[in-house]
Amino acid sequence: MSSNLLDLFSIITRNHKDYKKLMNILCIIIGETIEKLICFDDERIYKNKKGKNIKNYIKNLINKVNLEPSTLILSTIYLDRLCNKGKVKLNINNACEIFLICLLLAIKFNEEYFENNKFYSKIGGINNKSLNQLENQVLRIINFNLYVYEDQFESYINQFSELFFNCI
Repeated sequence: MSSNLLDLFSIITRNHKDYKKLMNILCIIIGETIEKLICFDDERIYKNKKGKNIKNYIKNLINKVNLEPSTLILSTIYLDRLCNKGKVKLNINNACEIFLICLLLAIKFNEEYFENNKFYSKIGGINNKSLNQLENQVLRIINFNLYVYEDQFESYINQFSELFFNCI
């Protein structure tokens, strides 16, 4: 099944008519994945103090940047690495900002062209100084390891494929 999603990634490029649909479905899947990682309060409703909903936040980010679908997958891998180090727990107040940093790192690693951090701080709703500090902290926690081996990427593609094809 993974080859189907990989094939879809190669067919649906940024200029393809179904690009937004593909990216929206990936945003929903990533949002649901992040929600499962979040330590919720008693109400089990994801809305932080600033009123951000993680799925809407991700969609908003993706609508403002032009990404390869693989960059979204990478951001999820980086988020998992960060959470698996045990030094960061996602909660309703930090999930959006931490996802933004993981997405920023994926963009810088995977995209040919990208904006400066000030642009990402503006669209992410975080001040530039905080974004720079968080980026530095996250890089240190994951030991500056942004490389993803092919088998690990394929493992995530397999997981996303199953969820993706259930959504369409």
